[in-house]
Amino acid sequence: MSGRSLTSSSPPAVDPSLVSISVAVVGEGGVGKSALTVNFIKGLFVEEYDPSESGSNVVMISLSMQSDISPDTAGQEEYKALRETYMRSAQGFVLVYSVTSRPSFDEIISFRDQIKMCKDHDQVPLVLVGNKIDLESSRAVSTIEGANLGKSFNCPFVEASAKLGVNVEECFMQVVRQIKMQCAISGETPQEPVISTKSGHVYEKRLILKALESNKGIDPVTQQALSPEDLLDVKSNPLTKPRPASAASVPGVLMLLQNEYDSLMLESYTLKKQLDSTRQELAHALYQHDAACRVIARLIKERDDARESLANYKSRSTNSNEDGMEVETKEGELPSDVKAKIDRKSAELSEGRRKRAVPSTLSSVEDLKQFKVQLSEHTHSPSQPGITAVDVHPSSSNSVLSGGLDGNVVLFDSSNKKIIKTFKGHGKKVTAVKFHPTEDIFLSSSADKTVRVWAKEEEKPIYTASHDNQVSGLTLQPTGDYFLSGSLDGQWNFHDIKRGASILSHASGDAIHSIQFHPDGFLFGSGEEKGIKVWDIRTSSNLVQFNDHSGHVTSLSFSENGYYLASAGSDNTVRLWDLRKQKSFQSLELPANFNPTTVTFDHSGQYLLVAGSNIRLFTSGKTFNEVASFEKHTAAVTGVAWGQDANSFVSVSMDKSLNVWRK
Repeated sequence: MSGRSLTSSSPPAVDPSLVSISVAVVGEGGVGKSALTVNFIKGLFVEEYDPSESGSNVVMISLSMQSDISPDTAGQEEYKALRETYMRSAQGFVLVYSVTSRPSFDEIISFRDQIKMCKDHDQVPLVLVGNKIDLESSRAVSTIEGANLGKSFNCPFVEASAKLGVNVEECFMQVVRQIKMQCAISGETPQEPVISTKSGHVYEKRLILKALESNKGIDPVTQQALSPEDLLDVKSNPLTKPRPASAASVPGVLMLLQNEYDSLMLESYTLKKQLDSTRQELAHALYQHDAACRVIARLIKERDDARESLANYKSRSTNSNEDGMEVETKEGELPSDVKAKIDRKSAELSEGRRKRAVPSTLSSVEDLKQFKVQLSEHTHSPSQPGITAVDVHPSSSNSVLSGGLDGNVVLFDSSNKKIIKTFKGHGKKVTAVKFHPTEDIFLSSSADKTVRVWAKEEEKPIYTASHDNQVSGLTLQPTGDYFLSGSLDGQWNFHDIKRGASILSHASGDAIHSIQFHPDGFLFGSGEEKGIKVWDIRTSSNLVQFNDHSGHVTSLSFSENGYYLASAGSDNTVRLWDLRKQKSFQSLELPANFNPTTVTFDHSGQYLLVAGSNIRLFTSGKTFNEVASFEKHTAAVTGVAWGQDANSFVSVSMDKSLNVWRK
């Protein structure tokens, strides 16, 4: 700035928080806009200043630690567009006139109208400044006239001297205060300003209260908890307070428009935040999708390799024979590692049973009495009518497995009323089906003398074993690694699912019509031609025998309490046994020709279902009492299975129907 005489003083410190604030200094040429700006920024006064061409109308400054003065625009028509550009980008305005120039004072109204047009808003941070009060002897505009004009603009009025440094900082800080007092939600000067004691943000009172109500006490800007008690009223200068809506001639309409505008502001702010959040989530999801595709490709390759290895293994094993096989079995005791695994699981289950309480979600007796058929489907071949076996997945009551006279095993989704898959392979009726609790594999036994293990994704069984006569039943050992099959040939076989082999076979002596593991996993019961035998699988020893039935035993079910056993016999009786006392303590009363086919406890041990000519419900206690009967099937009920927490059960019948019962 050589060639100019400067008087200097130390420049005022600028608050670092003002870095993003832009202020336009507006006025006629020669009123001292640049002198005020230079004095504010650098603490200097320019005695002589030669703006471009004939005069300047706008000086732009950015309040920061390294502020610069934007070029003055001369008061000529070719600079009009540039002036309007500065006005649109400015956040606040300092309107300057010279107290020694009446024309510069009269032109202020035109500048204010131009600002309102450029900003398209009435409420603009503004301060009116009368400069050059050091030339008091040449004053042409009185202080009262300036104050009245500021009052009509609803803005602060300040008289200053750039030469003497009087009120220079106040000119700019007044407009900065207005900018800083804008609502953090709407961006406008609030009518009723409040400030958050937690974040320091300023809000329009009605806007923030509405936002807190709709957001359940969350600050829409900081996303932190905020209550109305955390808001402090700000006592603002009445000159800067915008005209309220109630001052309009149609206050009701304006109030309605104001409320709608408030809602739009809140919605717009929320949508902007959601858009930013969605963009971030989308970017993250795209990265995840790419990573997932890579993982899926790797897993598919590993699966294909595993299938190939399994196929090679099965081709070398005698277990690959679909129609039956000679399994590697032996009489005697189980291998020590298998016994150790069974013992560990038994101890775990026994300990858990003592701690387990009746679940709060268990259906009550009153609920069970209201059970009705909510879904009835025909899932098997109509040419060979009759469904003979059913099971419900222990952790998903909508997954149902059934077996029929057609030799098929059907996986059914009751929620979507859709058959997921039909497994074909048995040559005669299916006598039992069972879900694996944790893997997508299923077990089935058949009158064709075989038991089969199916994988959900495979068409053919992954394991097949045979007996010398009809396989009457099977039961899964609680470890999930083994299962038992029983046959009319008088043999029970113990199978290893993972190895795909039978590792133990034992001759009972009588035809086995039903078989069931005890909840602890080392005991199991076999329903035979002349009674019930309880075995220890670890030693293949018969621990106790019950001979109260006069016919063969068609079904067994151990209660989860560990000491009750229910049995159904061809002698038209259902008996309850206490394993602690090793005797029957009750025989349930059934109508003549009921012919019970299935008994099953629910997982809590509170309820017992008995299926025969219809379905009957009994409650557990010192004695079992009948509380309800369910009659919908038109032929003998061949199977029944509980859903989770006794909230439903599924029944199948020789009438070809699979019925889902619930409240």
